[in-house]
Amino acid sequence: MTKRGAVFGCLSALAISSLSAQTWKGTVVKQGDVVVVKNPKTPIYKDPILTLRVELTIGGGETKEPAMLGEISSLVVDSSERIYILDGTSLQVKVFDKSGRYLRSIGRRGEGPGEFMDPYRMMIDGRNNRLFVKDVKFGFVIFDSGGKHITNLSGDDARRSQNSAIDSRGSIILDSIKIQDMEHRWDVLKRFDAEMTAGEDIRFVDIGSPYNVAAPLVVWALASNDDIVFGYPDTYRVERMDFLGRIKRIIEKEHTPVALDAEDKARIAKAIASIPFPPESGQKGSFPMPQELAKKLGASKYRSAYRKIQVDDRNRLYVQTWQKRGDSFVTDIFDAEGRYMVEAVFPVRSEFFGDKLYAIEEDADGYPMVKRYSMQWIY
Repeated sequence: MTKRGAVFGCLSALAISSLSAQTWKGTVVKQGDVVVVKNPKTPIYKDPILTLRVELTIGGGETKEPAMLGEISSLVVDSSERIYILDGTSLQVKVFDKSGRYLRSIGRRGEGPGEFMDPYRMMIDGRNNRLFVKDVKFGFVIFDSGGKHITNLSGDDARRSQNSAIDSRGSIILDSIKIQDMEHRWDVLKRFDAEMTAGEDIRFVDIGSPYNVAAPLVVWALASNDDIVFGYPDTYRVERMDFLGRIKRIIEKEHTPVALDAEDKARIAKAIASIPFPPESGQKGSFPMPQELAKKLGASKYRSAYRKIQVDDRNRLYVQTWQKRGDSFVTDIFDAEGRYMVEAVFPVRSEFFGDKLYAIEEDADGYPMVKRYSMQWIY
């Protein structure tokens, strides 16, 4: 195990004796039914306005079986604050109550009902009290709240999904990549019923050639009111849509692109060389990729505008950028109206559930653990 730890900058022990706020210098315009919020590079607050305090730790080197955690692939939290941790070493979901007490383990390695081969993500169906575990081979493996296996959803859309969430109606929302030809691939956001028997497109974006490994990828998050917060980070622009996919608000921000470094460029070149060409061959290095195409795909100079977006239960928007600070990345925080409030540094692997922040970290000896933080705002 590596000793990565978590970098909070000033957030883990904030001394907030004074705040330095300035007048917001952005603009708000109405384009038809859509509100467009344009933000400057500079936030409203120069000083921190958020305090994080550790209130729970699960795991670490002192933990004994069956609560011991291996490599953590994913975590989710349900409405009762039970914490579900996907252990990528044991291939089990380990469940803890809100006080951190171990409750049970769900699933195991294998190819039978309720078993996993390559699980990597989870989501909670609060309406129907179900846990979904995404497995590369089996699609969605579904359990009831007590850990009993119900069924698998193993259709193409389930198995190929990139990101997924379940809204308050029990609808399953996911996006997947569809390749059209050598110049076009589409990221398609769709909504399905609870059993994935019927689906409809919400949004689709042309993300360019399937060979372009450096192209930005769609990111999105589901808000507590079922709005979809959606971004294609070729520019710094985030859209807030209603559950039908109608755009309500667009949030933009001036930003300076982060340049690719030598390591990034080497990784991209290696990835391009390993792509099957032509795509239908399925064989690596079937034919030499045309030099013109290879040169075009390797011509990227900058990273995408941002890495990830999240939204909390107060509709604050968190946009994790590529700007490094220590071992982590700077996150831009926007209020519910879309105004750029402040920048902060969170653990790289962290998620908002309710009014808490949950982070996947490591202790001083490199053992995996989950920390829950309370969040106190002053503004």
